[in-house]
Amino acid sequence: MSRSATLIRRLGVYTGNRRSKATSPRDTLAALDRLRTLIAAGMPHGDALRFGAAAGGRPAAHLAHASRLVERGAPLSDALSRAGVSLASPDLALLRAGEASGTLAGTLGLLCERLSQRGDAKSRVARALAYPCALLLVTVAVVLAMTTLVLPFFFNDTATT
Repeated sequence: MSRSATLIRRLGVYTGNRRSKATSPRDTLAALDRLRTLIAAGMPHGDALRFGAAAGGRPAAHLAHASRLVERGAPLSDALSRAGVSLASPDLALLRAGEASGTLAGTLGLLCERLSQRGDAKSRVARALAYPCALLLVTVAVVLAMTTLVLPFFFNDTATT
C-alpha cells in the first residue's frame, strides 16, 4: 500500500469498497440496543462503541469503525451513518436530537422501539401476503397444466374421430 493511501486511511477517508455493506435491520437493532444499554449505564459514547464492538457479532465491525470516527471528533449520528449502520433520515434526525438534548440513552431506546415495530410490521405484511401468493402460484400451475396436458387430449381425441 502506498504511503499516501495509508495517510488517507488514517484520516478516516476510505476509498473503494473497503468496508462491508450496510447492516441489516436486525443487526442495526442489535447494535443500537447494545449502545443503549451501555450508554444508559453511564458509559461515554466512545467507550460504549468500543465495548459494543468488542462484544462481537455481525455489527461489531460497524461499531468499531464508528468508534474510531467518534474518537476523531465526529458526532455519534454521523459516525454511525458513515460506518454503515443503516438508519433512515428520520432515525438519524432523532439520534441527532438525542445527542443535542443530552438524552441519548432514552433516544436510543425510542429508536430501538421504532425499528422493532417497523420490523414487526414488515413481517406481518409478508405473512399476510404469503397465502395469496401461494394461491396465485397454484392457480397458475393448474391453468398451465390444464392448457398443456388436458385440453390437447380432448382436442386430439375429437379430431381423430
